[in-house]
Amino acid sequence: MKHLAQGIITRRTELSESYFLLELECQEIAREALPGQFIMLECKGETFLKRPMGLSSADPEKGVISFIYHVTGKGTRSLHSQLIGETIEVIGPLGNSFWKEKNARTIGLVAGGTGIGPLLMFGNWALKNSPETEIIGFIGAKNAKMICGEKEMKRFAKEVYCATNDGSFGYKGFVTDLLTEFLSKNSLESIIACGPTQMMKKTAEIASERNLQCQVSLEEHMACGFGACIGCIAEIKGQGYSMICAKGPVFDASEVVWKESNL
Repeated sequence: MKHLAQGIITRRTELSESYFLLELECQEIAREALPGQFIMLECKGETFLKRPMGLSSADPEKGVISFIYHVTGKGTRSLHSQLIGETIEVIGPLGNSFWKEKNARTIGLVAGGTGIGPLLMFGNWALKNSPETEIIGFIGAKNAKMICGEKEMKRFAKEVYCATNDGSFGYKGFVTDLLTEFLSKNSLESIIACGPTQMMKKTAEIASERNLQCQVSLEEHMACGFGACIGCIAEIKGQGYSMICAKGPVFDASEVVWKESNL
């Protein structure tokens, strides 16, 4: 059930260069949110459109939710200027959630950019609800200063591997190249990816080649968050076009029709 609520900003934490974690007191959403779901968030100032933010945590006991944002444009700059104690209008929780395959004991989480957020929420959920599950994390970024969420992922993952395009931290190259190298010597039973579309497409290909179940959380511009504006669509095999906000954002990667226009 989605709620229109007022969230109170309680904490802002810098994770890396221009990446921040924002915590909101919002009991209605914290009680019901699941890993993979998102919220539509008011960004006061120069824009009237709400912005989708993937949840990175939801604590029903404390009534607190959090998400990770990257300061890049007017909306996120406006969000970043808001002070502790201010209120923000929030709609959520929205969309579907990640699922855990019954027989998957070893799961790889592949993250890029703010995509780390929903994967942190899944990992912490797995630690609590399925402690026998072994998590291996893979994080990609342009450079060392933009690596986001490594410390947070290490709290539940057996291993965390990082890749940077320029080689300034960890593996030199794309995170999907790192994943391929890992799988040449090790095994996973399931993969969950969240981040840039090109990264998820390549991850889906890697999983398909090895007959691994793979979930992806698709990213797209959203104006409403619940299917009214028909602005965020993806082609799904056998279903035609689906609205990411209403039918997703989480899909079985093997069912997504990956198009060059979406990359």
